[in-house]
Amino acid sequence: SSSSSSSSPEDAAGRRVGADGRDEREEEQRILSAERGEDRIRLRMTPAAAEFVLGPNTASVTQIEHLSKVEAVYSFVDGDGSQPPRPIRVFEIVGSCRDSLQRALDMFCHAVQLYKDLTEGMHEHSMVTRLHVLDGVLYRYEPPLKSRVPSAAKVRREQCEVDLIERRPRPEDFNARLREVRQKMLIRDQNLMWQRLPWTDERRAQHHPNVTAAKVWEARAVVGYPEITNHDSSAVQNDAGREGPGPSVEPVQGQSAEASPQSHRETLQAGEESPGDSGSGEGDS
Repeated sequence: SSSSSSSSPEDAAGRRVGADGRDEREEEQRILSAERGEDRIRLRMTPAAAEFVLGPNTASVTQIEHLSKVEAVYSFVDGDGSQPPRPIRVFEIVGSCRDSLQRALDMFCHAVQLYKDLTEGMHEHSMVTRLHVLDGVLYRYEPPLKSRVPSAAKVRREQCEVDLIERRPRPEDFNARLREVRQKMLIRDQNLMWQRLPWTDERRAQHHPNVTAAKVWEARAVVGYPEITNHDSSAVQNDAGREGPGPSVEPVQGQSAEASPQSHRETLQAGEESPGDSGSGEGDS
C-alpha cells in the first residue's frame, strides 16, 4: 500500500525496498519456468502478467484453450519458493496433441511478451487502447499504478469517460460516476470476449451469471463501442469491425516517440491521458 511504501527505506541505488530487502516496485513480468510432460505443460508466471493472460473471469485464457484446441487449461496460485514467499500463478495446459500444446504455449509466450511491451518501457509516454487482439485472442490491458511501474503505457480515454469529465459533475459525485462507467466498460469488454467463443447461452451464463443480456445492452448504450488494437492485422478497429489506421505512437505532452512496426510488438495507437492514473487504484491487482 502507499502508506507502507512511504515508510520503506531506500537502498544505495535509490530503490525503495521492503522489510526483506527487495525492491517494492513491480518486478519484471515473465514466465518463470516451463515444464513439459507427456500430455501437459506447466508454466509458472509472475502475477501481473498472469492476470493479463487470464482476463476478466478467465475470459482470455479460455479463448487460448479454445483456439489452441487443447483439452483444458487449469490455473492456481502458488508460492515462488523464496523467503518470505511471493505468490505466483501456475498454469497447467493439458492435451494429447503435441501440436495443440505447442500452439497454446506459443500463445501464452506471445501474450506475456505483449504485456511486457506495454508495461516495461517500449510504450513509455504513449497511450494505448485497452483492448488488444493477438493470435486471435482478445486481451484487456489494465495499467499498473504509475508509482509501481513508471514505464507502463497508459490507456487512452474512451469517449464516455471524456464526456463525463467534460460535464464536470460535483466532486463528491465524480468518482462514483466514473466507477460506474468503468464497470459498464468491463461488462461490455468481458461480453466481447465471451462472444468470441462458440458457446451456448447456457454455458456462457454459468461463467458469468450476473451479466445478463439486458446488462450488456445497457452497458453498451452508456459506454458505446471500444477501439481494439489488432496485432494480427496491424490495425485499430472498433467493436463493429470497422478498421482504422494501423497502430502508431503519438507523443504525450509534446514528448517525441518513434513508430516502427515489429511483428506483434508493433507500436500502438496513442491518445489522451487516462483519468485517475495516479490514485484510482486501477490495475493495482
